Amino acid sequence: MNELNVGFSQDSDAKVLAKAVTIHTALTTDPGLGYFPVTSPTAAVLKTAIDGFQAALGLDNTSANAAKRKEKREALILLMQKLAAGLELTADGNLVHLAATGFDLKTKPTRSTGPLPAPENLRAKTTGIAGEALCKCKAVPLA
Repeated sequence: MNELNVGFSQDSDAKVLAKAVTIHTALTTDPGLGYFPVTSPTAAVLKTAIDGFQAALGLDNTSANAAKRKEKREALILLMQKLAAGLELTADGNLVHLAATGFDLKTKPTRSTGPLPAPENLRAKTTGIAGEALCKCKAVPLA
């Protein structure tokens, strides 16, 4: 479970909108439509939220319109998160089906194999506090 990436809070408005359109397109065409003929929330509800957010993005840049944009964005993100949860349950862990949803799949953390190399360019200096030193070294990839 939890194979779909639903972290949109740091994305720009344009990126959230583009991802929502991608998801809607993927779920209304094959192979996504074949794997997920019925979704909750439905594709029509998602399209309505996309259209509402897109309309809010086109409004003048006033504080009232900014609040409306934020409200529509949060509603769209919440809808996509609910949709992702339902798709994950329906797919039952099948990554081929999940890849056809338009959502990005979560990446597995990369771990190094074997012992790590010794740190290079090791530097140490006192901090002015008795018994304390600050040590720095060159970063080791995959550590």
